Order: sequence, then C-alpha cells, then structure tokens
Amino acid sequence: MRLSAFVILASFSLCLAASGQEIPKGVRYHRASDAANAAAAKRVSLLFANQYSADQLVGMSERFLIVGPGLWGAVKKNSLLDLNTGIPVTFYVPTKKHGVQELIARGMKTPAQQRAFWKMFLDNFSEIHPTVRKANAADLDYYWSIISYDIQEPLYIAQFRHLDFLFDSGSAGSTKFFFVDIVLPMEKD
Repeated sequence: MRLSAFVILASFSLCLAASGQEIPKGVRYHRASDAANAAAAKRVSLLFANQYSADQLVGMSERFLIVGPGLWGAVKKNSLLDLNTGIPVTFYVPTKKHGVQELIARGMKTPAQQRAFWKMFLDNFSEIHPTVRKANAADLDYYWSIISYDIQEPLYIAQFRHLDFLFDSGSAGSTKFFFVDIVLPMEKD
C-alpha cells in the first residue's frame, strides 16, 4: 500500500513539473498556494491508494458534497448505490446544438449519505492507480459549463484510462472535498 502511494505521488510530481496549465478564455479561475495544491493532490492520491476509510472521507468532505452529473450517471447506470441516497441537484448546461441540456447530479447532505457514497466509491474505484494532475483546458471547459461560480483551486483530476475524476475543494486553500465528478465530453462547436 505505501509503495503504491509513493508511486502515485512521484508520478504526480513529474506530471505537475512537466505541465503548463492552460486556462480557457472566459473561465474565471483562481489559484491557490503551492502548499494548498500539494496537500490537495496528496489527498486525491491517497484516496486512490486506499489510504482512507469512508468515515475518514466524510470528515474530509464539506457539509454538502456534490456528486457531479458524470459520476452520478455512472453510479445510476451501474446500480452502485441506492438511487434515493442524497438529494437531486440539477445543472442546466447551454449547448449550441441541443439548446439547454439538463444534467442530474446528487447532493450528499448528511454524514450517512456521504458515508454511503464514499463506501461505494472506495469499493469501486480506490485501487485503480490514476495519474493525478491539474485540470487541463478540456476539464475546465466542462466544469465551467455546469457550475455558476468561479473555479478556485485546489482542483485536481485523477486520470485513469478513459476516466477523468474531478475533485474540487470548493474554495481557495480548503482541505475538504466539495465536488466529485467524472468529466463528461463536451459538445464541439
């Protein structure tokens, strides 16, 4: 376990050092300190190294945890969690081809709801060994299209094969998870 966490952290360091983050035009993006970003990246890496329990993750989550539409869609499609867990959260996304698209997510408000979500997450995704990196332009375009607030670091992507898990801490320097999602492909102009 410790070796896999070390490998993940080392690959994150190499990825971060080699990348120059591009912020798309029109996206309001606020950076956090290097220390806050490093701590957030480590939290995401350790999550996938199965270093946390569901109870620990509840303590590491904001009072209202949003499970975004990409991740909630995967949860629903694969019956990974009781579909009545949490409360519905609806995002209205304007698109050029299809008008306004309605995306359904879920809000986990109580500790019991968050515990159920994190247990499901750990049971299904905790040992996939992703590359943890800052969000790229496509990730930011997706996230910006569904939210109604400025993006603030720490914000990280855990990339594994075709899945890009998005972890947002919600506010500059926050140490808690606020928004967890799988980045969905965006409609091309």
